[in-house]
Amino acid sequence: MVVEAPDGGFLVAGSRPTADEERNLWLIRTNADGGLQWPADIGSTQNDEVHALALRTDGSCVIAGFNDNDILVVCQRMNVG
Repeated sequence: MVVEAPDGGFLVAGSRPTADEERNLWLIRTNADGGLQWPADIGSTQNDEVHALALRTDGSCVIAGFNDNDILVVCQRMNVG
């Protein structure tokens, strides 16, 4: 999932493998030139998958997904700028 930020950069969300052979929700922020500004990941002890990414008007973003047990996983990151 990719969302353009107001400054021309991007938020990119997906799933990333862990050392335990699971997947976590993964989020990166780039600048307008595609350079990495920061990475973040969060997850459970299950395989987590991103299904939606949204940039909110207050500058935060919300990621929604599911894990192996079909449990909804929602996380919010404040100040994605």
